[in-house]
Amino acid sequence: DYDAGMPKTKTKKQFIKMLDVRVREVGTQSAFAEKFGLKQQYVSKLLKGKLDPAGKILTALGYRRKTVYEEIEK
Repeated sequence: DYDAGMPKTKTKKQFIKMLDVRVREVGTQSAFAEKFGLKQQYVSKLLKGKLDPAGKILTALGYRRKTVYEEIEK
């Protein structure tokens, strides 16, 4: 399991890697998209990093999006 031992929070890059593993577990992007009520093109764009994960994909995989602002040390 990809998530075993991983922190509960993920960077976009980590999320995309986890998504790629989940897609491969199902078989194809099309099969994954159909399983979760998504469009294959949307899944493809997520995997290429062209879109930020949001909405249905987060819900389907049990995640929520949080934005964090961190002060830069001077």
